[in-house]
Amino acid sequence: MGYAFVQDVPATWDMYRKVAAALGAAAPEGLVLHVAGPTEEGFRMIGIWDSRETWDRFRDDRLGVILEDLADGSRIRPTYRELTIEHLLSGLPFIPA
Repeated sequence: MGYAFVQDVPATWDMYRKVAAALGAAAPEGLVLHVAGPTEEGFRMIGIWDSRETWDRFRDDRLGVILEDLADGSRIRPTYRELTIEHLLSGLPFIPA
């Protein structure tokens, strides 16, 4: 049942916004859910994809290029944790204020 991960990134929320803007508003193929928010250490993202393969393809083909362009030579080392989806419950869409 799909593929999920939690990622803690030691970068500014402004950096997240730049990456999100470069990706555009349309959800990539295979994305089920993406949430993100600032933390004391940077920002946290949670992604749920229909498969590991679609995440890998998106990461390698689109996200990686954008991160390289925005990184200015710096290498941010996020903490990446895979999550085996055993239960998924979805309710009404969340609309941020």
